[in-house]
Amino acid sequence: MNISNLIELIRASVSNEGSISSVLGFACVLDDLKASYAFFSNDEEEIKRAIKKNAYVIISEKKIKIYDKDVFYLLVDDLQVALFRLVRFISEEKKLNFVLSSKNELKFCNAFKLNILSKNIFLDFKKLIKANNKEHFFCDDEFYILKLCANFIKLKNAKFELLEQGSLFFTSIICKDLYFKNLYFPNIYAQSFSNVLSYLVENQLEYNFHSDRLKFFKIFFINKKYKLCSNSERALILVFDEYDFDFFKEGFKHVKGFKSALKASLFCDFSYAKLENLSFLNFRYCLLLESEEEVLRAFSNKDEENTLF
Repeated sequence: MNISNLIELIRASVSNEGSISSVLGFACVLDDLKASYAFFSNDEEEIKRAIKKNAYVIISEKKIKIYDKDVFYLLVDDLQVALFRLVRFISEEKKLNFVLSSKNELKFCNAFKLNILSKNIFLDFKKLIKANNKEHFFCDDEFYILKLCANFIKLKNAKFELLEQGSLFFTSIICKDLYFKNLYFPNIYAQSFSNVLSYLVENQLEYNFHSDRLKFFKIFFINKKYKLCSNSERALILVFDEYDFDFFKEGFKHVKGFKSALKASLFCDFSYAKLENLSFLNFRYCLLLESEEEVLRAFSNKDEENTLF
């Protein structure tokens, strides 16, 4: 990119006019920096190292000492805003596709190994400027997406057919005339799965589903003595944040024997001080918002084989 165009694009003022007319790339992390690149940073030590790595342009919101008069030093009001302006330009140039997704849909984007934005421009910068033309990126923050593009796509509710299954924790489904058998997630997530799959099929994108990447819940079977075991009619459903707890609680509320439990809370069926207290309660499925380590500590049985399912 021509440096004069870069100056206009990010609305920078020139602290020092260098001797080079254009740059071949951009970086905001030293490890990504190559000779002839423009480097974004407010850290003076990083800037010194960038100059030693033959950066052609330094962009900062701080006035930095001029260490090399052949290097352009550009001053911007806000480094983050400058990055957004550059990425937006490149995104439009490459015709990138930005897809607004729900939190649940993003879980399945991860299982399909799709591009998910972190909602931090410093972290997303490299993947966006290095993206291929018309590449697809998924995010659950509309405000963030609108900083990157003028128009975005929103995942639509897809049609699907749920098939009967023997386990509460597996889903068999037909969507877009494709049959998926015994996918490891409860059918309360079937709509989210179908929405992502439908988008991929309609846009003729390659896909491969990896259920092992669904890390938002875990199932522990416990026996009559309330100890972990390999299989049982009684199970603990473990989730790791309040959003998933509320979604499971709502989705499973009509399931016979389903209960929810929280530590020192009134917003559940069971409130406990210690996780071991659940051993005195009657349930078939119990939803927990806990760490995996706590569950293993409270319900482990050294005399039996413990299997995490």
